[in-house]
Amino acid sequence: KKQPTEPWVLGQELKRTFDVRKLEMDVKKIDDDIKVLLIIHPKNITEEAEYAIDQFVLRGGKLVAFVDPYAYFDQQPDMQNPFGGNQAGGSSLFNLFKGWGVEMDTKVIADMTFPSGSGPRLLPSLLMLTNDAFAKDDVVMSQVGTMLIPFGGSFKGKLAEGLKQEVLIHSSKNAMPVDTIIATLSGEPSTRGFQPTGKEEPIAMRITGKFKSAFPNGEPTPQRPAAKKGEELKPPPPPSGKHMRVAATENSVVLVADVDMLTDGAAVEVQDVFGQKVVVPRNGNLAFAQSLLEQLAGDSNLMKLRSRAAFSKPLTVL
Repeated sequence: KKQPTEPWVLGQELKRTFDVRKLEMDVKKIDDDIKVLLIIHPKNITEEAEYAIDQFVLRGGKLVAFVDPYAYFDQQPDMQNPFGGNQAGGSSLFNLFKGWGVEMDTKVIADMTFPSGSGPRLLPSLLMLTNDAFAKDDVVMSQVGTMLIPFGGSFKGKLAEGLKQEVLIHSSKNAMPVDTIIATLSGEPSTRGFQPTGKEEPIAMRITGKFKSAFPNGEPTPQRPAAKKGEELKPPPPPSGKHMRVAATENSVVLVADVDMLTDGAAVEVQDVFGQKVVVPRNGNLAFAQSLLEQLAGDSNLMKLRSRAAFSKPLTVL
């Protein structure tokens, strides 16, 4: 029997600032009173839910999505392995990315400028990022400090017409995408055959412009189970008829190619202070996520004023 897990510190912190509502991965519509949508690891998302997000963005809703080619903290039983074992799950927003001209690499970024450890403990895919990896002129990134990106991915592709990208977090030029089977190796095996791409790979980016629907044919037909013997299937419900093809105004979404950075294991540490358990940030991971949401939730005219300093104080007393 699995033990219940504690809610992530990120969720507890967001509830201090925002009115937080949970949506399932098969949601059919995003309510109009939701202003900012935070998506974390949408591994089982339905096509109908992607359409709901598509229309949400076209209506002017703000979106921040954390996706991952290799979510290390989401270990699932490996059905291909006869000896058991686990495999990390991946997640993406396939239909939306295709419509926006975004592609997330299925490989993990290894970076010899920002690795963790040294010698036999060298781990180039556990990125310890500093200001050199951030967009220095972006208010969200200006005071994050450091970030830990465990087994993160990167974005590529040519954006759809009318959209432009601003890279928020990137690798160094001494980096390359590696297969997931190599990503967890440390020491000398992790660098064998290492050939850097010579360019900075985008790990997180903001896409801005007038979005067009990633569903040009309108609302997708929901998947339905096959009819049982002697049972007649009813016809699917007709489309709502409110399909938006193009956004009325410009909007922006933020995409991050890593989920593990938000987990407690990567973002915080628990300390015992006079008999009380106190959660302290390890880095600026949660400050980054909170700053993004605060900026998007604020008045668009005040966005440039809503940065968040890197935390040096305890967040939560358990």
